[in-house]
Amino acid sequence: GPYNRAMTAQSVCVPGGSGFVGMHLCAALARAGFRITVPTRDPASARHLAIIPSLRLVGADVHDSEQLASLCRGQYAVINLVGILNERGRDGSGFRRAHADFARQLVTACRRMRVERLLQVSALNADPDHGASHYLRSKGMAERIIRDEAGPGLRWTIFQPSVIFGPGDDFLNRFASL
Repeated sequence: GPYNRAMTAQSVCVPGGSGFVGMHLCAALARAGFRITVPTRDPASARHLAIIPSLRLVGADVHDSEQLASLCRGQYAVINLVGILNERGRDGSGFRRAHADFARQLVTACRRMRVERLLQVSALNADPDHGASHYLRSKGMAERIIRDEAGPGLRWTIFQPSVIFGPGDDFLNRFASL
């Protein structure tokens, strides 16, 4: 009802929020008055986020569908920042699990818990069929899943940034150290 809507309108869950983009995004969300939940496998490694007063770090495995549904309960929006740049093998299965399989689980959890908005951070040139790498193909698969499976109740937005860099990033700093 309307009472619930008022309670949840400012709640956002940010899977992958402990990374470089997440750190900046969560700080901006906090300044805008949102209550933020950041699930992480390793809360100790995400303790840099603890300085954000309206942010709650939750130890969780986001690839577990029940834990993911529980994280989505009562959220107005979910912002998916889950992404990997490297995988253990070379066959693309790690990228597919982190990007495409997770997107499917996330859409299911959002629909089940009646989340209103899903924001997906993808990548420039993501393409499920013609992407130039496993990374871009799996990001494209995730986009396709969201477009095809979100249904009428879940509004979604997909962002396709190019390389993201700034203070504390992993990209320019990696090249600088080389």
